[in-house]
Amino acid sequence: NDLLAWMSKHNADYTNTFYDLAHKDMPVGKIYEDDDFQDWYQRWSLRIKQNKCSWGKSQSMMRENNPAVIPRNHKVHEVLEAAAANNLAPLSNFLQVLQHPYNYDSTPNIYQLPPKPRECIYQTFCGT
Repeated sequence: NDLLAWMSKHNADYTNTFYDLAHKDMPVGKIYEDDDFQDWYQRWSLRIKQNKCSWGKSQSMMRENNPAVIPRNHKVHEVLEAAAANNLAPLSNFLQVLQHPYNYDSTPNIYQLPPKPRECIYQTFCGT
């Protein structure tokens, strides 16, 4: 609950936060320098040890249950725009990445970035 509260307070990206936590070292970045996150991370590390769970097993479980990439609306819009202009390469590349959403080792960073403020954010619904 503390992690989710921290994520909400800082508008942290869920997919990228869990992606960053699935690595051996503490996540790097300005958002992770926050005292509340640092405190949570230390408590989480202790809990892993107390539960007699190896870091490797914990990391493996996170990677199996948290995708490295999701079909973000601004990227979907981008590939659809390119396809409408008869450029199918971005769509092909995007689909290749989405075929393996749990591949932490080779997901290109451009598919993990949340939208920039200038990028339109579309709300989609099931069946759209």
